Formats: sequence, C-alpha cells, structure tokens
Amino acid sequence: MYNYAISGAVCDNRIIYRFISNVFGPFPDVIDETASYIADVNYKNSSTGTNTFYTDRAADNTVYSMWIGTNDLGNGAFLTDSSLNGTTIPDYVDCVFDRLDQIYATGARYFVLMNTVPLELSPLYGMEGVPGSLPASHYWANKVKCLIVIVSISTNTEQPANMSEVSGKMKEYTRLVNSIYEYRTPFEVKLKNRYPDASIALYDTHTLFSDIYYNPEQYLESPANVTGQYYLCDAATGSTCVTQTGSNLNQYFWYDELHPSERVDEIVAKEFVKVVGGNSTYATYW
Repeated sequence: MYNYAISGAVCDNRIIYRFISNVFGPFPDVIDETASYIADVNYKNSSTGTNTFYTDRAADNTVYSMWIGTNDLGNGAFLTDSSLNGTTIPDYVDCVFDRLDQIYATGARYFVLMNTVPLELSPLYGMEGVPGSLPASHYWANKVKCLIVIVSISTNTEQPANMSEVSGKMKEYTRLVNSIYEYRTPFEVKLKNRYPDASIALYDTHTLFSDIYYNPEQYLESPANVTGQYYLCDAATGSTCVTQTGSNLNQYFWYDELHPSERVDEIVAKEFVKVVGGNSTYATYW
C-alpha cells in the first residue's frame, strides 16, 4: 500500500485555499499528491535505468483509490462560501475526475472512488440540540461567537447564522456530491467511455457511516457512543487536550470532533477489502 494522502488537503488549491503556517502557504492538494505518484511512476534509477520503486505494478494487480471532500466542503471552504475564482461544488467534482484521468494515463485500470460521509453527524457540524454537537472547536474556534457578531451587523452575511444552519448546509452538500458521483460515474464510464477498459467501484462510505451511527451496537463496543468524542481539545487554543477517562476508544464513533475513531476506520478498511473483491453491498461497480 502506498499512501499519498496529506492531512488537511483539498482537491485543488485554486478552488479551496487552506493556509498552513508551517510552510507559509497552502496544504498540498490532491493535484500535488497525484504529481508525486506520477513522479514515482516515472522514476528511473541512475544505475540501472529502471524503476526501482514500483517494481511489480501492472494494470491487473493494482487498485487506485481516492477519498477527498471533507476539507473541500467544510469550514473555510464551500460551507462558509470561501471558494476561489467563482468556483462551485461541481468544479471540485471535476477535479476528482481530472485526477483519475492522470492516474489512468499511467496504466491504472482499477479504481475505487469513495464518496463523502455524513459530516452533519460529527460533533463539529452536528445539529443544535444533539448531544456532543459543539458551538466552537479548535478546528473552528469562532464558529458561533463570530457569527453572532456578524449577524448583528448585517443579515447579508456569507457565514452560516447558527449551528442548525451549519449542520443542514453540510448535510445538503454531502448529499449533493454523492448524488453527482452516483450519476456521473456511470456516465463517464459507460456513455462517454472516458476510461476504456477500466473498472470503477463507487464505495458508499456515506451509507456505511450512517449504518454504524444508527446501529452502533452492531459495530462498537458497549456502551457505544456515537455523539460524543474520545479526544477533546480546548476550543480557544487547541493546546489543552484530554481523553475520556475510563472509556475505551472502541466504544466511540468519533475520535475527535471531525475524525472517526480507529474502530470505525477498521470497519471502513475491512469493507474496502470486500469492495476490491467485488462483493461489497456498499459498492456499485461499473
């Protein structure tokens, strides 16, 4: 397994720009990640003149997967109307398929495209009144406080007005992206023949996450907790962090206010193996 993912990445920094002070610039995006992969594919050892990195990569023994969207849709991105250059959510989806084009050109023929999860169920984007939903977070310290000030100045604001609006808008965006994936993938594969001789599985992580969330006793250790988080940091500084004492991480759906727990990741990974094997009920194949 080769992992080109970078924490905090979006698909294209020309659509969503997320600044990171360590490099005084944006997080590397999926465009950078794909370029890194292509550079490894094209690498030639100076002594042998051959690729000594991918020594056994072939069209029929390698699967390529992409899972992107949380940072594209969330705070500082489409959720807060922060996209650049007049771009829209379909532009972000275009970026995904454009990257598949580049990977396909390297000889890739088997793809797993993973859709967006129900982020509105997370503590960061949860509905007001739901236990565990946060009015502020170290990922979004001014989520409510700043919004109240903005709304008091003008009702014509680009920011969501309250926690319920945040959650509802996030639900709308994730469902929109997944609906586009559901119809566009077979269109590109079957009608446009964009990827000749290739197979694409659309892995429905949204439904898998929902099944775990609403039926936790079947997946998590007892007593299961799907609304709280195991690891919580101070919203103002993000430096003072604590774990839930006396609790087992495998009881929790959420590790922190945005990221799932190890147990949920394990479930996603085991189902991924089924997806690759062609027998997952959470996948559609073309």
